[in-house]
Amino acid sequence: MTLNPRPVLETDVPRTTFIDHVSPALPVDWAAGVGTFDVPLAANGATVLNVTSYRQISLLVGTTKATRAALFMGKISGSTLSSRIEFNLDGTIHTFPVVGPEISLELYANRSDPIEKVQLWLYLTS
Repeated sequence: MTLNPRPVLETDVPRTTFIDHVSPALPVDWAAGVGTFDVPLAANGATVLNVTSYRQISLLVGTTKATRAALFMGKISGSTLSSRIEFNLDGTIHTFPVVGPEISLELYANRSDPIEKVQLWLYLTS
């Protein structure tokens, strides 16, 4: 009698990262950025984030003077080649597949808008 070993099942353990700019909210001076704001995504304040370990990005931007945002995905640091995904800020969660090694996020408002605090979060899953 020959014993066949049981097959080893591989389990995909999801990896997640939650970037929280809800408390405290981000101070944004629209005039200083000429109506744009590069969102800090890393703990050190960097605006470019490596997402090679993830498959999906979800984000929500709270009440703000900004009316639209752009998610850049691709090779962003150094020599850049990335794609821009622009969307309106409508109070819903926006979800995107990860199709590049790095991301950055910009918010857009009228440059004459006053300084405000913007709440947003970004959730990365594998």
